[in-house]
Amino acid sequence: MEEDSMTDISGVSEDSQGQYRCGPASLAAIKMGHIKKPYDIPFVFAEVNADKLFWKYRGPTQPMKLLGKKTEGVGLHVSTKAVGKFQREDITDLYKHGEDSYEERSVMKKALRMCDSSFARYYLNEELEDVEFDFQLLDDIIIGQPFKVCVGIQNKSDKSHDVEVILRADTMLYTGVTKDQVKRHKEELTLKPHAEEKVTLEVTYDDYYSKLRDQCAMNLACLAKVKETDFEYFAQDDFRCIKPDIKIEVKCYFSNNLK
Repeated sequence: MEEDSMTDISGVSEDSQGQYRCGPASLAAIKMGHIKKPYDIPFVFAEVNADKLFWKYRGPTQPMKLLGKKTEGVGLHVSTKAVGKFQREDITDLYKHGEDSYEERSVMKKALRMCDSSFARYYLNEELEDVEFDFQLLDDIIIGQPFKVCVGIQNKSDKSHDVEVILRADTMLYTGVTKDQVKRHKEELTLKPHAEEKVTLEVTYDDYYSKLRDQCAMNLACLAKVKETDFEYFAQDDFRCIKPDIKIEVKCYFSNNLK
């Protein structure tokens, strides 16, 4: 499809490369979900094709759960002034395929796969209750001690599942920004029906001591995938290596020489 014909361009309060502008963005590229094309196509695509999502927040270290979605709430009546008369002209079909059609949903999924947002991964997840993951959280440790990062996996179905698990530990600044990778472990396993497995990453003092930052904080993360589906699981935990308490005892003697 040609992408150099009709374009979307407008002077709006949208910050684009340091200027308040929007476009020129190819309407064909917007309609086909080519969000990597210039200019401002991701912004315009979201304006006309966004879905309303409803999430359940389960704490800072647990994955958010997608409870529901409303696909027809945004981009219903894209309009412009009709030529030669003071009437609204609907141009929605220039920006997107028919609402909730197979083509529109396919374009949406394609754009999400090209998107850098972590939420896109949750949205693309298939509903899966066959395999359950349990990322085991750690208490703070005294610096110098080893620790383990563990995830438990349970197959609750009557068939086998191939699972890929990545565990990693990274040092972290007090702002929450991760810095140096301490250790990473990748494991692939086949879960037999109703079986339970545990994947573990063991981290020693030698692994992390030279990479600690001023607050001695770390970020532990687990990313797992059930291979024959599009289901992915992600969870993380922040913890600190606590510096040992130091107690100083000073004995003082006072002698009064004025007596």
